[in-house]
Amino acid sequence: MKLFHKIDFLKDGFPKAFNIMQMKKTGGEIFRINAINTGPGASGADTNKAKGLSKSVVLSRNSQVVLTSNLWQEAKLVNGSRGVVK
Repeated sequence: MKLFHKIDFLKDGFPKAFNIMQMKKTGGEIFRINAINTGPGASGADTNKAKGLSKSVVLSRNSQVVLTSNLWQEAKLVNGSRGVVK
């Protein structure tokens, strides 16, 4: 079973439904994580101003994830980094 799934929540329909279906296959709990907005104007910033970061993300335990951009180089959160949601 393939555990890595591209999460695409910017589009409605098939991609989102496919991602949820694949997350269910992992057998892990599915949950939504909402952003904690800090700083002036952060809570009102749209996805474009936040450099593509969504206000929330849906994940499931046991799913593999991969970063597609450099988020925080000092912490080694860089493009291509992989992990498993625990």
